[in-house]
Amino acid sequence: MKDLVTAGDASEVLRDIDTFIFDMDGVLWRGSGVIEGSRETLDFLRKSGKRCFFLSNNATKSRLQYSKKLADAGFQVAEEEVTCSASLAADYLSSIGFKRKVYVIGEEGIHLELAQRGITSIGLDHKNEYGATMGDVAKLKIDPEIGAVVIGFDTYLNYYKVGYAKRCLDTIPGCLFIATNRDFTFPMDDQILPGGGVMVGCVVTCCAREPYIVGKPNTYALDALRDIHNVDLTRACMVGDRLDTDILFGIEGGVKTLLVLTGVSSREEVEAKDNTIHPNYIAPALSTLLMAQTREE
Repeated sequence: MKDLVTAGDASEVLRDIDTFIFDMDGVLWRGSGVIEGSRETLDFLRKSGKRCFFLSNNATKSRLQYSKKLADAGFQVAEEEVTCSASLAADYLSSIGFKRKVYVIGEEGIHLELAQRGITSIGLDHKNEYGATMGDVAKLKIDPEIGAVVIGFDTYLNYYKVGYAKRCLDTIPGCLFIATNRDFTFPMDDQILPGGGVMVGCVVTCCAREPYIVGKPNTYALDALRDIHNVDLTRACMVGDRLDTDILFGIEGGVKTLLVLTGVSSREEVEAKDNTIHPNYIAPALSTLLMAQTREE
């Protein structure tokens, strides 16, 4: 692991890397605020001829919605450069020829991505089922055309949704169980809040069944970068703020990794004796790469 502390260190990264894959929450922004220097850093990288892609485990938005959020925050990106765990879940189901309905614990992003691939989803209106009793859930009737349960971050999680998902997984033969990610926390402004892994954990616990996870650290997204965008993974770098997702994703996928300390993981976690996940590089923030600009000048 190398600390990026000088212009020479930053220049070394740029010399060895042609493609950067950025997590967004905790790297480009944190909560409602753009992290200082991140816009300028991306502009510099693009001017230096680097390819940039954006990959988030957050499934609350679709790729189009993320593209708009990036644009509104001052980042100029194309929709095809953006991937999120909602689109990965939809891509996975489409790739296996899935033809049935999907029950979703999650927000709009998953439903939008599924609809774009012609897959019917239900569950969005179940956010209104607050107050459902055990008796209500015991009597609920599930749609027999459901063939998969997909779970992502959901601020409207309730007992009815968990019960519906459990009934699907317990009673429908061959029902698939897919999770967008297992991130238990999420960076928001100056706090660390519960993440999508909490929602997944509810269903895992009551069903005693593990899901197929399409988001990081699963390297499923790297297949698309390699096969669709012709990315040379030997000259690519994953930039993230979490050891257990972003950095592990990069390590498992055979790309270099840069941990920035503007999100979830801290230097103390990296240097802990029991930590087994080590990035190639570590920096206080993404803007550390701007030091290479001064060396070029």
